[in-house]
Amino acid sequence: MQELKDMVKLNKQPQTHTIPHKTTGICRLQTSTQKIIERYDDGEKLVFNAIYRDDSIRQALMVQVQNNKCCYCEKMIYDDFEVDHYRPKEAVIHNGQLENPGYYWLSYDWDNLLYSCNKCNKKKGNDFPIEDEAVRARNHNMDINDESPQILNPCIQDPDDFLEFIGLEIVAKSGKNFDTATKTIETIELDRHELFQLRIEKYFELKIYVHDIYELAKEDDVLEKEARIICTNYLDSKIQSDQEFSMMVKCNYESLKPNLIAV
Repeated sequence: MQELKDMVKLNKQPQTHTIPHKTTGICRLQTSTQKIIERYDDGEKLVFNAIYRDDSIRQALMVQVQNNKCCYCEKMIYDDFEVDHYRPKEAVIHNGQLENPGYYWLSYDWDNLLYSCNKCNKKKGNDFPIEDEAVRARNHNMDINDESPQILNPCIQDPDDFLEFIGLEIVAKSGKNFDTATKTIETIELDRHELFQLRIEKYFELKIYVHDIYELAKEDDVLEKEARIICTNYLDSKIQSDQEFSMMVKCNYESLKPNLIAV
């Protein structure tokens, strides 16, 4: 479950996470789903059980799958995290208006749960644009597979096919995924100033470290060779998917190397 890619691409196993009831042994996620569907069918107000915040889900998803990184912006999250419902559970924004209900029947669905930083979660909110509003699933009797979401799903799609960095600026890749990539950046504001500043800090943290190592050794042939190996291994470690802003580092790999590091 540790093999991830950039933004991040999550290797989330397609199986339902279970939280057995202490007495009955029945999964509490399943019973909560049944109850929310029953309330909808009975025309009652939808009241959500916060079992999706259970610590076992946090451990299985945020810690093991996401490596404590926001699923959208790649910022490390330890305290400032929230459960994100990829498809919003309570309501959906349509034409600038909040419409009820949302995807209530997916409130406890393992495939619909992610962890994001507070700001990405707030930016995304109830916004879930799809290509054709006429096929939006309005209740549990409709098929979500008829929808074509315009928000990148890091559990299904590889962000490497959608996004890239030009310098420190995140942009949509040209091609068939351009519109979805653009909508994802706009909706979650992946280009917001706060993230740009954090990426700058990360870039120069790596740049200075590598530069200093190489400068100390470049006058000695033996030490220079060792410095090249150290610098290369260091940068290689920072493009791994468990590292903060790994996509940005990967896209800037060449510019982070000292001018003479190439053999």
